[in-house]
Amino acid sequence: MESAKGMSTRLLDPSAVNAPSLDFSSSASPVPYRQGFVQRSFAPLTAGGIRQSTFTLISTAMGGGVLCLPYVMKQVGLVNGVLLLSISSLIAFVTMYILIMCAIRVNKHSYGSLLGYCAGKWVAPVLDVVLFFYGMGAVIAYFILLGDFLPALFELVGVPGASRTICMVGAAAFAVPFVLPRRLSALQYVSPVATFSLILTAAITMVKGRGQSTMLPPEAPMDLALFGWPLLKSFTITLFAYICHMNVVPVAGELVDPTPARVLKVTSRVAFVQLSFYIVIGVAGYISFSHLTNQNYITNYPPGDILISLCRLSLSCSLLFSLPINTNPTAKAAVHFFQSIRELMAVSGGDQLLPTRRRVMSLANEETYGARAMRIFFSFLVLAVTLTVGILVPGVADVVSLLGGSLGTIIMIICPLYIFTTIMRTESRTVLGQVVVWSLTVAAVVAMTAVGLMVTNAMRITHLPLTVN
Repeated sequence: MESAKGMSTRLLDPSAVNAPSLDFSSSASPVPYRQGFVQRSFAPLTAGGIRQSTFTLISTAMGGGVLCLPYVMKQVGLVNGVLLLSISSLIAFVTMYILIMCAIRVNKHSYGSLLGYCAGKWVAPVLDVVLFFYGMGAVIAYFILLGDFLPALFELVGVPGASRTICMVGAAAFAVPFVLPRRLSALQYVSPVATFSLILTAAITMVKGRGQSTMLPPEAPMDLALFGWPLLKSFTITLFAYICHMNVVPVAGELVDPTPARVLKVTSRVAFVQLSFYIVIGVAGYISFSHLTNQNYITNYPPGDILISLCRLSLSCSLLFSLPINTNPTAKAAVHFFQSIRELMAVSGGDQLLPTRRRVMSLANEETYGARAMRIFFSFLVLAVTLTVGILVPGVADVVSLLGGSLGTIIMIICPLYIFTTIMRTESRTVLGQVVVWSLTVAAVVAMTAVGLMVTNAMRITHLPLTVN
């Protein structure tokens, strides 16, 4: 117990953070003015502030995983579903906190450079590749969902000819101006849309739940706990619902006055808000449709329902803004990959000045013209490729489960675990640190096992029942 308390003290010790803090106190006033809770809650959003950082991370996580949660309850039962959501929430909270604290401690501003600091110069490009393809997979899922929602909305208002493909192309065009800014804080006024959408979806699902459940056949099951192979695939879906780690390190770089207490506020609020509304959506959605629940449960509702149309509208708005919010770090990962490869090749060729230039680059606050042009090019490339794949692949559940268990596990669990044991080596050897290490290790093994079984099932090597029909 003392060891656990000791680690908590060290993790929350502001002196452990090697980053300058900002002093907002006035020289004319001996006591800094502190706003009340209500004033802080409803004040305008500040770039790099706690609320804006929280909204950005929630927006990043919003996607197909949320809409598959009632389907998870169908697969494993209500109790097991809530348990999986709680475990995934705890994993997300711990790994977000680890990444932000480690990024601040060693003054790194991208996920790739942070891992490269820990594992060597050749590892950062590898992670950039992982981040790039994971980000593309997430954007594909967004396009697929928009293709499900937008045609029904246009049909409701009497707009003919709004096909799935046309709606997805329009969504890509909408995202173009939002991928141009370099910093995520440029989207500070649109990132709360995802949080509002999450609240509205949970509220409407809960309101509709009782009425929908009365229309179910009497023999419709309402399982509390189901055990078996579907637990594995369901775990990967719940993991995917929380993954916002592509933006965690950039958010750390933009966070104003990044003390451990402020970092704890951001990470805990993100995890708690997600868990609260995910449980409501998962439970209410499953109670509404029981064994008839689709992979995207919104498609269970009739297209003309006014409340569900409002839900589709809010989700569509959220997904429209999630496109640029996720395209930004995906394009940055591609830029960082080519910069790292160029620098590594120059170093191997005998350029002795390059290590210094690389350190200056990682700390630069201004984006060069060449880097900006490359980032914008890759942003457009990501939108074009993901749009094409989204048009050709209409299903979302398989994309979500495969991403969550494979690349998502690497980003969310494996890399933060390695960074934790390298940068926070002393903390990782305490009792609490060992609990964190072994818990994350077990979670990673389970998720990777699920992916392996999904792949072998698809190749017809194994025939395990990973889903309940």
